[in-house]
Formats: sequence, structure tokens, C-alpha cells
Amino acid sequence: MSTALQKTPLEKEASLVFVLGILSLAVPVGPVAWYLGSKYKANCQAQGVEPDQNAVIGMTIGMVMSVLLGAFVGVFVLFFVVWCVVFILLLFILLLSFAFAAIAAVVAAMLGATGGAAGLL
Repeated sequence: MSTALQKTPLEKEASLVFVLGILSLAVPVGPVAWYLGSKYKANCQAQGVEPDQNAVIGMTIGMVMSVLLGAFVGVFVLFFVVWCVVFILLLFILLLSFAFAAIAAVVAAMLGATGGAAGLL
């Protein structure tokens, strides 16, 4: 195998960051691309090498998709919490209506048994 076709570890890392960045457009792996891209840039700075532009693009796409993913999750959680609160309030109102109906039935039975409101006083 020719050594010209073999990639260095930094080149492999750059390719991985780029692929994950592009993949984050369809799959929620943006935070991983962002993290690995930051790590890649730090490795390049430590070795005094200019980072590959594809890796920078992959990291940038990962950043954008991470922010969008966070916004989506935040909206979903907010919607879920609001839905749960509304559901609990509606359940509480339903239970109160049953309680008031039961009280009204008891009062009506008492009024019917005593011959009117005068019997309650």
C-alpha cells in the first residue's frame, strides 16, 4: 500500500468532523461534531498546523445544528410542560364539577325529604 494514500491522524480527525457536520443536517449529532471540531482545532494549534477548512466547516455546521437542536428540545419541553399543566387543570375542573354535582344532589335530596327549604333552617 502506498504511503501517499494513507492519512495522518489529523487528516482522519478532520474528515470525521466534516462528515459528522454534514450528517448533523439529518441526524442530531451536531454537538459531537462541535466537540470533536474544537478538539481538532486545539490539536492543530498545539502542533502549529493550520486546521483543514473542511473540518472548520463541519464544526460550524455542528454548532448551528446544535443551537437548532437545543431550540427544538426547549420548545418541545415547554410545549410538554404547558400541555401537562393544562391537562391537570382540566382534570381538577372535572373533579370539582363532580363534587359540586354530588353536593347539589345531596342538597336536593334533603330539600325533597324535608318538604322544602324551611326544613333546613
